[in-house]
Amino acid sequence: PREAHAHLHRTWRLAMRAADRAGLRRCGLRIVEPHHDGCPHWHVLTFTPPSDAEPLLRILRDHALAEAPDEPGAQERRFKAERIDPAKGSAVGYVAKYIDKDGACGTKV
Repeated sequence: PREAHAHLHRTWRLAMRAADRAGLRRCGLRIVEPHHDGCPHWHVLTFTPPSDAEPLLRILRDHALAEAPDEPGAQERRFKAERIDPAKGSAVGYVAKYIDKDGACGTKV
């Protein structure tokens, strides 16, 4: 798990440096969620101007798939992006769902 988290963090840093070089504006947060075996995966919520969204997604996807892009499942599972759909909920609801994953706080989203 520590190696996996270090890899995710390193990949994120490289992607953010590339976004900085491209002049892309963004802010947000990440939530680290462990799988049952302890290996982490990240949920990232990013706010960016509409004009920066596609270039930022391209950079993030490229960095996520830079290493072993042909690994089985990599294209489908290593990077997923969803735009917030107000009909399904808000950014706050998305974040609350992952902060209170076990339902201990009674979060309903």
